[in-house]
Amino acid sequence: MKLFISLTLCLFFFGLGCKQTETSEIINDFTLINYLQKGLMNTVSEDLFTPPVASRIYAYSHLAGYEALRHYHQTYKSFSELVAGLDVEVNQDAQGLPQAAFIESFCLTANHLVYRDYMIQSLKERVVNYFAIDTLDEAYLMGGAVGRNIANQVIQRADNDGYLQTRTLPKYMPNEHPGSWQATAPTFGEALEPHWPKLTPFIVDSASQFRSKLPITFNADRGSAFYREAEKVQGYVARADEDSVAVALYWDCNPGPTMLDGHFMQVRKQNTPAGHWLGIVSQMCQMHNMSLMDAAQLYTKVALGIADGFICAWDTKYAYDLLRPETYINTYIDSDWRPKLESPLFPEYSSAHSIVSAVAATILTDALGESVSFTDSTNVKFGLPVRSFNSFWEAANEAATSRLLGGIHYPFACQDGIIQGKEIGAYLLNEF
Repeated sequence: MKLFISLTLCLFFFGLGCKQTETSEIINDFTLINYLQKGLMNTVSEDLFTPPVASRIYAYSHLAGYEALRHYHQTYKSFSELVAGLDVEVNQDAQGLPQAAFIESFCLTANHLVYRDYMIQSLKERVVNYFAIDTLDEAYLMGGAVGRNIANQVIQRADNDGYLQTRTLPKYMPNEHPGSWQATAPTFGEALEPHWPKLTPFIVDSASQFRSKLPITFNADRGSAFYREAEKVQGYVARADEDSVAVALYWDCNPGPTMLDGHFMQVRKQNTPAGHWLGIVSQMCQMHNMSLMDAAQLYTKVALGIADGFICAWDTKYAYDLLRPETYINTYIDSDWRPKLESPLFPEYSSAHSIVSAVAATILTDALGESVSFTDSTNVKFGLPVRSFNSFWEAANEAATSRLLGGIHYPFACQDGIIQGKEIGAYLLNEF
């Protein structure tokens, strides 16, 4: 009888061990984080968050997920050593399922930052159902407690980074100087996020740390250097063939471009620059069959880099307050001219998309190599075809060029944006 009881107990505990091992192995690779990122991207696009706000949401969500996982992988360093204002307590004896900690931390943080929180709750439910996770299992409950604790610490940092204060600050009043930014068609809306440089950056020292110098000052005179730059934009748009237009649309990443239908104005949902590049990260995780921990680390590095890139970009933009090519060309060259893309509602210099693309390319190249060929399908969900690239830098340079092909940036803004992004990326790599 004693032998029977002993064998029964051994089989019982062996069975539990097998169940935990199988559960852990099923979601111990990139698939879990890719699933969550896709769901978060859907939520961000539905909420129509502006590009800088979207980058902040991605950064905090991935940071929380990474920090929760890291409790079970002590050889990976905490970003709290780098992120100002973040103090994540380290539990050397963290108990429970690491994936549970990751899911709870990622989703709780994302839920705190988006408008449609019910979409994040639905995402969490789909994740546990898809991976057949028992959320009532003791291992999940213990891991979930770890994740929620980490999330609360990350959320505390988010609540004190200056974002909430910017929600109540005065709206931006356009300057009457002829070289200053002015609202453009079709919405003639107010300037977006004029106080974004007031946010505390994640890793860079300050918003103005990488502010570039405006290489060409405004000049309305025909034949001036500035006039010639505007003519170049006009020429790019005039010569645009089918592929050029495809490139411009592919990298547009305006979360809510407007379309006029008679007297009605409709908004078309698109990805943001951060969502696009994190979609590329998702494909890299799958392509290189990364572990969940390595995938979480790569996502977090890129997300933090892009978020800091936007803070630096917005500092430069509002420091120089430069008008868009559309405004200049309509005023001084051709009143009927229109760009291929809708001009974004914020100052022109420098190109934020060029900056964050260069940041992402710097980090991804360092992690995966200089000649990584890939076919990007991130924006298929938004009705755009796939495009193939031979490297991350080929993609980043095409992203910068797309702003010229779309007629929304001067050449010097794209060139300087790439330079700024490289400088920010190099700084981040050194800190990492």
